[in-house]
Amino acid sequence: QDMRHFLRVCFTVCMLMFGYSSGMGQVGITGVPFLQLNPTPEEFGMAGAFTALPSSSTYAAWYNPAQLGINPGYSLSLAATTHSEWLAQFDVGIHFDNYAARFSHSFTFLGKETTLGLSFYHLFFDLGEQIQTDESGNELGRYNSYDFTHTLSFGLGTRVFRGFNISAGFSYRYIKSKLGLGGVTTNGESLKAYVKENAYDFGIYSELNITDALNISWLKPADKLYYIISKIRGGYSLKNIGDEINYTDNPIYADPLPRFAHLGFSGTLGFDFKLKNVLLNLLLWT
Repeated sequence: QDMRHFLRVCFTVCMLMFGYSSGMGQVGITGVPFLQLNPTPEEFGMAGAFTALPSSSTYAAWYNPAQLGINPGYSLSLAATTHSEWLAQFDVGIHFDNYAARFSHSFTFLGKETTLGLSFYHLFFDLGEQIQTDESGNELGRYNSYDFTHTLSFGLGTRVFRGFNISAGFSYRYIKSKLGLGGVTTNGESLKAYVKENAYDFGIYSELNITDALNISWLKPADKLYYIISKIRGGYSLKNIGDEINYTDNPIYADPLPRFAHLGFSGTLGFDFKLKNVLLNLLLWT
């Protein structure tokens, strides 16, 4: 129990250092670092490399909102992870919840195949109960610290010409963070009970289906006995654009949001073969 309390305190101190770091040492320091977490183990295992890698995941817009302009093969997807323990092997008593929904609709607009996508993502990061003390170690009160965010994303994609699709996306993110008791004074600075901030993401995504664009007969014969898959993609996303996070009224203690600019490329090679009206995917490499 003591070790669990010690690890929780250490983690909270690190979070406070992110929040209260001075302007003299802000190289590599950001506020609300929980925004750097990946929503699921699959995305974590891929190191979040979904800027230019098409994904049908409900959480795809977290990496690039332009993903919503890609037809995922369904109309509605829901996902939820409730009260999961973070760093369970250390038993630090920190939990998180995330909920997501993704809607997609494809239609024809001005003669072009078009996909409209919307998504909502909620992430709540519960840091547990903390004890606030003064410089002499006297208890001033107890409180629960947490970070959470709501993200609403929109994406629109269309076919520009045969074999070439492009999409663009936008996300609005509301952030709230509580790491201490309001009204407590430290080093002459009065700390806020919580801070709120807005952030935005932008993204673009493009895909070129070489087989369709070149329209070479031997790549996709008329009898459709086989089909050569060859695609290249590019994507760019700009994440967490917004004002700085500050747990005091003194601007020297402000820290930037964890802003990222991602540029990605991906490709796919494959071979499909039709056998007695059954399409077999014999090879697929991405």
